[in-house]
Amino acid sequence: MRTLDPLVLCEQTKAAMGTFGFSAATMEYYEKTGFQPILSYFATFNQELVSHETLECCVLQARKKYEDGKLSYHGFSYLRKAVSMMEEVYMTGSLEWRELPNWKAIELNNYFTELLETYVSTKKRAGCHTDSTLEIYKGIIFQFLKYLDDHGHQDLSTVTLKDAGGFVPYIGNRRSSGMQGVMTALRSFCRFLNDVYLTESNLLSAFQAAVAPRRKVILGFTRDEADAILNAMDKETAIGKRDYAILLLAKKTGLRSGDIVNLQFTNIDWKNDEIHIIQRKTNRPLSLPLEPDVGNAIYDYALHGRPVAKSPYIFLRMRPPHKKLTDHSSSMNAIICKYMDAVGISHKPGERKGFHSLRRSLGTWMLENEVPLDTIKEVLGHSHMNSSRPYLSMNLEKLKCCSLSLDGIEVTRGELLR
Repeated sequence: MRTLDPLVLCEQTKAAMGTFGFSAATMEYYEKTGFQPILSYFATFNQELVSHETLECCVLQARKKYEDGKLSYHGFSYLRKAVSMMEEVYMTGSLEWRELPNWKAIELNNYFTELLETYVSTKKRAGCHTDSTLEIYKGIIFQFLKYLDDHGHQDLSTVTLKDAGGFVPYIGNRRSSGMQGVMTALRSFCRFLNDVYLTESNLLSAFQAAVAPRRKVILGFTRDEADAILNAMDKETAIGKRDYAILLLAKKTGLRSGDIVNLQFTNIDWKNDEIHIIQRKTNRPLSLPLEPDVGNAIYDYALHGRPVAKSPYIFLRMRPPHKKLTDHSSSMNAIICKYMDAVGISHKPGERKGFHSLRRSLGTWMLENEVPLDTIKEVLGHSHMNSSRPYLSMNLEKLKCCSLSLDGIEVTRGELLR
């Protein structure tokens, strides 16, 4: 195994990164939060030569700072990525783009891992849930099994109703989005255990309690806010053309982030100005009109902003490798939050303002224009009418018309103060 001067290795790594197409700002951020702290580590601990062990110790020290609140998550992530690239150059002399796995990803024991994989494969074969729903359920059940593992259960033979029920308050304290989905996933899993694994303990009754419905009204954007976001991007740049096409498409159609990320050129009927997709969430077909300004924005991006790539997907990463944007909603939230910051629109934790807000906004705007609720349901691709009803509570002006006066209910001042 070779040894090498850390400064020389840093320079070699930065030179190899030139093939990734990073912007000057990104390279500067890598320099500031990655390479400089790495060199500082080698200087502080008098480490003159690079080895796998010294690079690993550098990452571990940075992780400790992050856990102690002395280093931001992004700072740790960039340093860890810089170390990974340095190590690749150190070992191979070259560099290829790859995504790092999560830091020391949590793992289940073999029994629970096999159990979870069997559940997922069984439900897929049965077609009980869409792939997106099953992915959500898998994450919830993983947390449940990890909870059992952490409490000393190596399999299901020792799990009682009390043990299983203890997971509810545990996960409830860690979720801000409600418990209805959690309980539904756990009931699905317990029914699977009863039908397939024939467990001695019927854990289903631990998750039968009804969950109180959420009462919080989540507002979307006003028309002025949505227009400000669209006007904030530079449509002369490639990334501006892409982001404008994505956000205008979301504003005008209400498509979910996952459907936009997976939109392909074959989904667009240019001759008839229509979009035809199979929704990832519901697995149901959806057809929507392609308005001229939306079609023009996609056309402009495809011809003048989209990287040259063979991918069938329309919207691609701007940096190599030019693959489609990730399915996770955070990638689309990152796009819109950048422009929300630019125009001063708040998106504090708990407000739940982000990419999905454009979908909520479209539903609210249609309701304000007295579009029937069943039409809103069809446009947004909802499977059930109840999915569209939350938009009723968002129309504050219409709700004011439903308010009742207190005329005829005479009370004294003393009664009011009680």
